[in-house]
Amino acid sequence: MKIVIFLATLTTVLTARVQFKDCGSVGATINWIDINTCTSEPCPLPRNKNITVDVNFAAKEDVSSANNKVYGIIGGVPIAFPVQPDACKDMPCPITSGQTVSYKNEIHVLSSYPKIRVVVQWEVVDSSGNMVFCFQVPAQITD
Repeated sequence: MKIVIFLATLTTVLTARVQFKDCGSVGATINWIDINTCTSEPCPLPRNKNITVDVNFAAKEDVSSANNKVYGIIGGVPIAFPVQPDACKDMPCPITSGQTVSYKNEIHVLSSYPKIRVVVQWEVVDSSGNMVFCFQVPAQITD
């Protein structure tokens, strides 16, 4: 009985999803988000580490190409995080409306970043500048 409870608890912990705020998704509905370092809120972002972001979404529009934009919002001011721009390297393109899509990207948290709270805003924008999806997650840059 103890083993069953332990396994059930372990499964729940391993499949926990990140709580997020949608910030203007138009071309998709976000089903869930996983961030490999996010075990609590705010999500810890360890300096000098790679952070993996997995997003599962349902496309509401066709997308032939798209770009990544990632910001750290500090005191209401968005500051761009360096990220490779081509979102089609992080998901299969083209995307057809109605398709369920897995998006996976990685950012490196530089050791020079200050240890502060930040809201991470992650956007994928299509070639016409329309928002495919956008989410915000509260985070803390840590050692």
